[in-house]
Amino acid sequence: MTDQERCTRCGGQVFPAAQFCPWCGMALGAEEHTTDSEARPREGGELNAWEWNNKGVALSRLGRYQEAIECYNEALEIDPWNALAQKGKRMALAKRR
Repeated sequence: MTDQERCTRCGGQVFPAAQFCPWCGMALGAEEHTTDSEARPREGGELNAWEWNNKGVALSRLGRYQEAIECYNEALEIDPWNALAQKGKRMALAKRR
């Protein structure tokens, strides 16, 4: 697979022209904007961006859209380039109305 590259976050194979990793949702070409904080819990045992996103997904599935939006906001505060949290927030906003 010489025409594919690997995501710097999850190691998944992606095509060079892709804007987002299909496996983890990271915006490709934005490596300089990502930090280790999105992969590890922050100090004091706080949730990281992926954990906030997963909590938002669970709350959305329960129909608790406002709480889900708050979780997605927390994820985006830690990692503004998290495409999954961006999408989850848009979907929760649309369903909330």
